This record gives sequence, C-alpha cells and structure tokens, in this order.
Amino acid sequence: MVGKVKVGEKELEYGYSSGIYVKHVSAATPIRSLPDQRDIDALGGGIAVKDWEARFDLAYQKCRNENVTLVGGVATTALLLAGI
Repeated sequence: MVGKVKVGEKELEYGYSSGIYVKHVSAATPIRSLPDQRDIDALGGGIAVKDWEARFDLAYQKCRNENVTLVGGVATTALLLAGI
C-alpha cells in the first residue's frame, strides 16, 4: 500500500501495480516473493530516486543469498535495479 484515497464514503488503499500484482500472484501460486510486500510498503510511497534506491537495497538485502530466478516489476525499475 502506498496510500489511501476516499471514494464516496469508502477509504481505499492504493499502491504500485507491480506490488499489487506480486501480492496476488504470491497468494494464489507457489511462487515465493521477496521482499514481502509489507516490508516494501513500510518504506513509504515516495517517488524520488532515494526512495527507489531504498526499495532496491531492501530487495538486494533480502535476496542476495537466495536463488533468484525471476524479477518482477515495471520494466524501467527492473532495469534500474539491474544497473543498466
């Protein structure tokens, strides 16, 4: 979750589409996702370079000793994570 927005009488959570997708894939399939979406959400919803660097650092710290076979997310941020 990045934040909340009021729609009519309801307050709805919103977030980045890649995180929402990963959350549902992890719940409905045997695919394990790291880092946990709650850990990512805890970093906040900022869009500055430093915010993305914090997310990349979290992903690196959680995955560096794992056999990673898939990186999910928006292509632009995945390329940034890869250092391309």
